[in-house]
Amino acid sequence: MDDDAPKILDERKAPQFVIQLLADDEFLKERVRELPEEIVAGTHYTDEGMERRLKIYHDNNYSEAGNPVLLDFFKEHKIEIIKVNVQTSSTEDAFRAMRAFVEKVSIVLESVKC
Repeated sequence: MDDDAPKILDERKAPQFVIQLLADDEFLKERVRELPEEIVAGTHYTDEGMERRLKIYHDNNYSEAGNPVLLDFFKEHKIEIIKVNVQTSSTEDAFRAMRAFVEKVSIVLESVKC
């Protein structure tokens, strides 16, 4: 497969909107460290496991220049994106922001269908 080939969007399969959850790696690792032992026992929720998964995530989702490649694709195709910083927002505020966004987009999409 040619990585330089233009990416074509199949409108039937494309999302209507995207919610990007933001948090830095240290915050995510700390959240995992705070999980109760009964949840993490026998899992890969270790510092090494988190490092490995975060590296895979970054390798698959960011260009060499540090740009989020998938979000660039959505922007190019005018798919609306909301960014929710889960590191600085309470859980309630994050869910409230996501719900308001989904409701707003749903109203807009319904009006376009009419």
